Amino acid sequence: MNAKRIFLGSVQFGLDYGISNTAGSPSDQELHEIIDLAESSGIRGIDTAQAYGSAEPRLGKEEMQAFELVGKIAPNTPTADIRNSCLNSLKALGIPKFHGLLLHRFEDVLEDETRWNEIQQLKQEGLVQKTGFSIYSPEQLDVIESKAWSFDIVQLPFNIYDKRFASRLSSLKAQGVQVHARSVFLQGLLFLSPEKLNAHFKSIVAHHQKLHTEIAEKNSTVLELALSEVFKETQIDCIVLGVNSASELKEILDVVSMMDSEQVPTLKDDYRLDDESIL
Repeated sequence: MNAKRIFLGSVQFGLDYGISNTAGSPSDQELHEIIDLAESSGIRGIDTAQAYGSAEPRLGKEEMQAFELVGKIAPNTPTADIRNSCLNSLKALGIPKFHGLLLHRFEDVLEDETRWNEIQQLKQEGLVQKTGFSIYSPEQLDVIESKAWSFDIVQLPFNIYDKRFASRLSSLKAQGVQVHARSVFLQGLLFLSPEKLNAHFKSIVAHHQKLHTEIAEKNSTVLELALSEVFKETQIDCIVLGVNSASELKEILDVVSMMDSEQVPTLKDDYRLDDESIL
């Protein structure tokens, strides 16, 4: 059942993305194998964006009808261009409508609120089923709620180190908002061994070492514990997970299957951080 909560992230399909990514974007054949495995495993959604390089046209070469697609309007897109921008994305993806369409850059709606009105108009026209925001901080959620904007989806970061939105999940669910969690692996940072952290992460080396020590003591893996920490939050509806290969997706699905049968351990300590320069 947990596999149905996965939304396949697609930034890796169009850009070289992630702190620990040394392989670059997957080949066309590898992408085809990823999509096939996702569909056959019950994954129901794909998360994409106009800002993800060639991700949209590459996905459009695959069969997308089995998936719910959530797209994002590129940062700084003028209000007058949003409709055509949406239509161009739908054409590139080969789909008639988006399951969800988000504003990728939250500041865009603060600079011009008519951008939000335009996205709502796309929903009225039936080109978009749900609308919402991709946000980075609880303060941005405060602004949305103060404006009393009606929205269906919020995508936010959530992982072992980043639990800033944990106290807001109940309220979002009570409003009927669909919560999508991203940055589950913190762009691959969680996988890096402490000695491989560069100078930017100097302040968390001891913290990172403590996490890796506990994982080793549990005879577990970073993948298992990173997924467990997010999947156990039942108020998170969808978990966005990006991969560079079908074998990586298979590893994730194996862990998710183990969680279904409660075979994955949980962390004893709370590892959340507050430093937004790290998160």
